[in-house]
Amino acid sequence: MKVAAATYEVPYSTLCRRMNGIASRRDSIANNGRLTHQEESASNYFL
Repeated sequence: MKVAAATYEVPYSTLCRRMNGIASRRDSIANNGRLTHQEESASNYFL
């Protein structure tokens, strides 16, 4: 993995996190604000 990190000029720690399934900050923040259809329906019911 160190060779791949050096080849693509990516920090080794970042590559390890991706291989372990941890999403990037950009991807994880983008999903935090979205409600599922069921959650949205429930919130509309209470409002």
